[in-house]
Amino acid sequence: MLSDLFSCDFRIRFYEAGPDNRLTLPSMINYIQELAHLHTASQKVGIEDIHEFGLTWVVSRTRLEMEYRPESGDTVRGYIWGGEPQRLLVPRHYIFQSVLTGKTVAKCSTYWLMINLNTHYPALPERYYRPVGTDNEQNAPQTTLTLERISTLPANDPMEIRIGQYHLDSNKHVNNRFYLAFTETWLARKKGRPVDIQSVQINFNSSLEFDDVAICTGELEGNHFRVVGHTLSGNNVFSSAGSL
Repeated sequence: MLSDLFSCDFRIRFYEAGPDNRLTLPSMINYIQELAHLHTASQKVGIEDIHEFGLTWVVSRTRLEMEYRPESGDTVRGYIWGGEPQRLLVPRHYIFQSVLTGKTVAKCSTYWLMINLNTHYPALPERYYRPVGTDNEQNAPQTTLTLERISTLPANDPMEIRIGQYHLDSNKHVNNRFYLAFTETWLARKKGRPVDIQSVQINFNSSLEFDDVAICTGELEGNHFRVVGHTLSGNNVFSSAGSL
């Protein structure tokens, strides 16, 4: 049951809504990150806890399926549960619901990595992390999403983005929500109007730091898209794919 899972409420503030006064997808990414942060902290493996071992958490892949976009002023309740590490990857899964209407807002699955802050290489999470409490219960919702590989090959219609201070988070690199914003921006430019992404997966392959330049290219066939970001030297930063 959802009531058995770790949860947190997020009131949708006016700056988290888009031109249609509904919750934006980058704001959903913020909720996903915050819920994961609070969940791991409750298990004593939050970022502050694992910094003691010279480690931090980073997201490797995120898949988000939107079912309903609530309006500003509503409250979104997020539920989270984890799973056993899959070699270097730690899965976490989410369901979000509108408190006002009771509707399911979104479902999400993510893979996380523990990164050594000195070497910047992944660490074996099983040395530090084991799902506890409700994470191991058999009644966790069977709503996990598949996280696939996405082609990193450059595509068409390049869009240049220079990284500013406002893009950066406490890890000193571009926060994950901006890669979804870059995807939306490329698609909106391609369509000539704001877009409404229904389903998206983003694979994070390397990081961008202050004053870096990202070249975003993509392809759009019907409602299906793929957007990729590369550095000026050709290093792939992210790949996203989904549908409008």
